[in-house]
Amino acid sequence: MRILILEDSYYMINLLKNEFEEKGWDFDVANKVAAARDFYNRNQYDCFIIDLHIDPIGLTEDEFNSHNPYYGWAWFSNYVIKPNENNAFSLKKKAIIYSKYANEFKDTKFKCEAQDITIIDKGEDKSEEKVIKTIERIEKIKNKKS
Repeated sequence: MRILILEDSYYMINLLKNEFEEKGWDFDVANKVAAARDFYNRNQYDCFIIDLHIDPIGLTEDEFNSHNPYYGWAWFSNYVIKPNENNAFSLKKKAIIYSKYANEFKDTKFKCEAQDITIIDKGEDKSEEKVIKTIERIEKIKNKKS
């Protein structure tokens, strides 16, 4: 299982890192949009964990303005989903929006585009466990297809 984490909180990265290492999952961490784009262009991922408020370096001015302040979503929408529209549903099922702005995001103009994506608010009780359970579900589906 290979996971791309778009996250800039070292606390959150360490929390997830410890869980992922315990489970034997490979992962890359990008702390800004440009790094996520570079990792995605070089590797195949089974799962994406997306923080919404992330360093927007790497977005075009139009992407920045049209997605402000949800730059993590701008990256996933423009660089993962749009170039792979034939596979968009499958990619969305492999994504987790994990952000303290998740509940607010659900009420934005992006809610239709983001349907089929698991959205977890970092402030929820046991949110890390929900992330792990979602990844385990994604892994089971991946293993059934193999």
